[in-house]
Amino acid sequence: MAKRAPALVVGLAVAVAAVVGVAILADGDDDSLTLDPPRRGERIDLPGDADDTSATPPTTPPATTPPATLPPELASLDGTLVFVAPDAPPDGPGTIDRPTSLGSGARRLGQGDHLVLRGGTYDYEQGELDLSINGTAQQWTTIRGFPGETATLRARAGDGIRLVESSFVEVRDLVFEGPSRETIGAGIRIDRGSTNIRVIGNTISGFAAHGVGVTQAGTVHIEANTMFDLANRSRFQTSAISLYQLQGPVGDAGGGFDNVITGNVVYRAENIVPRNDGQITDGNCIIVDDSRNEQGTTGTVPYSGSTLVENNLCFDNGGRGVFVFKSDHVVVRFNTLYQNLTTPEIDGGEITLLEASDVEVYGNLLWPTDDRVDLFERETSDVERRDNVGIGPGASEAAVLAGAGEAGLAAPSVDPDTADFRLVCGTSPAVDLVTGSGPESDLDGRDRAGPADAGAFELVDDPAC
Repeated sequence: MAKRAPALVVGLAVAVAAVVGVAILADGDDDSLTLDPPRRGERIDLPGDADDTSATPPTTPPATTPPATLPPELASLDGTLVFVAPDAPPDGPGTIDRPTSLGSGARRLGQGDHLVLRGGTYDYEQGELDLSINGTAQQWTTIRGFPGETATLRARAGDGIRLVESSFVEVRDLVFEGPSRETIGAGIRIDRGSTNIRVIGNTISGFAAHGVGVTQAGTVHIEANTMFDLANRSRFQTSAISLYQLQGPVGDAGGGFDNVITGNVVYRAENIVPRNDGQITDGNCIIVDDSRNEQGTTGTVPYSGSTLVENNLCFDNGGRGVFVFKSDHVVVRFNTLYQNLTTPEIDGGEITLLEASDVEVYGNLLWPTDDRVDLFERETSDVERRDNVGIGPGASEAAVLAGAGEAGLAAPSVDPDTADFRLVCGTSPAVDLVTGSGPESDLDGRDRAGPADAGAFELVDDPAC
């Protein structure tokens, strides 16, 4: 898996230094609305449409100083490197010393090329990064930040990046900040007909809908991203990471799973705008939604591919930690889910299975709030649950139950500035609990050897209680 910074979960402020409710529909192409940024936990109703007041960014010569040599991460890439910078002119050649503008660079991408964003803040218009691009299995097309620099993308409306009918594309090492008054849009939207897409090492916040939203696409790999403050301004009942109506070819991803969600940290995703019937149903950390393709009139057969959800940390989200709805062939393992389900209207557990089959749930550490449960399932078949740890009075369904004082975590909290979910006490019931297959390393990159510890983290090297 992609290497994470060791301090990622020790003070999560490093993330830039967010009966069971029925099915959600992925947010669609609705007119953009505007409203004041909501206060967390405040239910709001949408006003009428408003006009777009986007401004055109200034064009000035680029201020970025090129390095003396090309970093090895870039020098090793095949294909053309197209360099962009925040203030570069659109007619720039796109070289490392004379970059071009973001939109111009994106339009120049050919098969197997690489769009490299120099550090700085990119303010751009809605649709400027709506792309249909392709790589190959041997040479992926990438959109990436320049190593050692921070490229921050701020779309004035809509999505940060939208990929439509794209394949073999990787988006990595970028910061996406959503427009503060928009009511639609995802940080990264993987849309109809796309396949073989990787989203790795990004920080995504402030979007009205998803952090990463996949709709009628498939074979996606979402790894090592940090996402927060999402899904709170859309009436379409969205979630931080959403796989909706998976489609496309299966069996060509390698590694045994067609779709992988691993090593992500997600907090404060919450729906506070009700849908048209007045209900609030989602705001989940992770949802695998309607892979049977039963909603709407897609005319598509049920998806036969497999999905892995592992090594993720989810806390303080309005919906469930992991929700598998109308979907099959899913493995949920080695996740740490802490005090999600903060929205009163939503039922379920930290892990919720509804109308699902062929699901394995094992090796998870689940710590619900006192009035919530750890595991919930209804209308399911062929479900295997084992070696899960439930913490606190709300836990009742996990194989091993323990009180809060026995959990053995460093500093569990809903405060991202102080939260530390590493396993530090050798007497924790999570230690050496899990047998069978699992990831080679934990969320911190620590090896998982022998019987593994439940949750996203292995016991630290120098444990103390």
